[in-house]
Amino acid sequence: MTAVLASFTYLDGSALAGLLGDRIRPYLSVREVYDNNIFRVRDEGQLKSSIGDDQLADHLTIYSLGMGLDYRWSRQGLGVLLRKDFLRYGHYTNQDSGQDDVRGDLSLKVFDRISAKITGGYSRLAEPKENYRTQEKNERTTKAAGISLAYNLPSGVGIHTALNRETVDFSLSGLDSREYTRSVYSGGVSYSSSPDTGFDIHYERNIIDYDITQSIGGSQVNNDSIGESVRAGFKMGISPVTLLSFNTGYLWKGLRENSGRDFEGVVGKAGVNYGMTGKLTLSLAAERSLYEEIFLDQIYSVNDSIGLGLMYKPAAKIDVSIYGGASTKTFKGDSNIVTDNSAPARKDRFKEFRTGITWSPVRSLAADLRYSYTTRDSSFDIYNYRDNILEAGMSYKF
Repeated sequence: MTAVLASFTYLDGSALAGLLGDRIRPYLSVREVYDNNIFRVRDEGQLKSSIGDDQLADHLTIYSLGMGLDYRWSRQGLGVLLRKDFLRYGHYTNQDSGQDDVRGDLSLKVFDRISAKITGGYSRLAEPKENYRTQEKNERTTKAAGISLAYNLPSGVGIHTALNRETVDFSLSGLDSREYTRSVYSGGVSYSSSPDTGFDIHYERNIIDYDITQSIGGSQVNNDSIGESVRAGFKMGISPVTLLSFNTGYLWKGLRENSGRDFEGVVGKAGVNYGMTGKLTLSLAAERSLYEEIFLDQIYSVNDSIGLGLMYKPAAKIDVSIYGGASTKTFKGDSNIVTDNSAPARKDRFKEFRTGITWSPVRSLAADLRYSYTTRDSSFDIYNYRDNILEAGMSYKF
């Protein structure tokens, strides 16, 4: 249920912000969530056969408290975010849990042109129930660390490189084969003539090592992989109220066992933001991506999406958002592992609608109300579902 957790905007001032020039920002919040299909199943009968319970809907209360630290000295900076969430379900009380999220970064700047950042983090979060249809609680633990370097010239040209590494573990027994370590190496060159105009070329190498072999089509398979992608993109302020961004490239994914399972393809993303009035902003975005996603004899999916959003600010203390989107997930490829190569193709179609309103009567207090509706229509009707989520929350920043 991490997708429904509140996001917080920190207050610039703090009663505790007098220590050595640093800024400490504690916060707390409470959030109520009603989801009428938390397992994302077709109907009560399908849920009953999966977990032995036919209760589709549930309500969730999320209590959150945390602290942000932003400390700057000379050219250096330290940022820390600590958050603790308490999740309490109404019906599926065995899913109650406490979530932890700790993140930090250390920024260094040398000779005005060279900068570096060291990052680290730890999180223990409850996995969404639609991913694991079981009454057992499943928590994902992630440990991450990284370092990045950048060299920026006065002309607007920049060179950047980064190394990031993360380890993912699950608490649910039987998921050892899905635990992995991911290493990402990246680098690129960029040029920016103004805050709204520039381009970049980016290369990324993604290495995934699973802890143990995975069962695919009844066979134990080493599913370690190496992926590479190259992208070129630009952004341009067409007018004072219009910003256009676009990037495209190519992705290769190589599986270490059986090269016949490798895949590749075009990826990209485009978007435009248009300020229709001083209070109303329109945004349009489209994206194409590729993911390793094994289904029967298909080994990856091509995901195409398009979305339209509106941001409206009727008053200084009120923000309203509306979003509608559609996407398709098409499964492709041949794993050469499943013996029945006549498996029919699968294609899923998603539709999504979201809306929300946020009210901030004072800078330290915010209240919001959100609603979302999602559908999936698949060529395999066992995967069809309809889902409504209603959320209300309040947060306070000291």
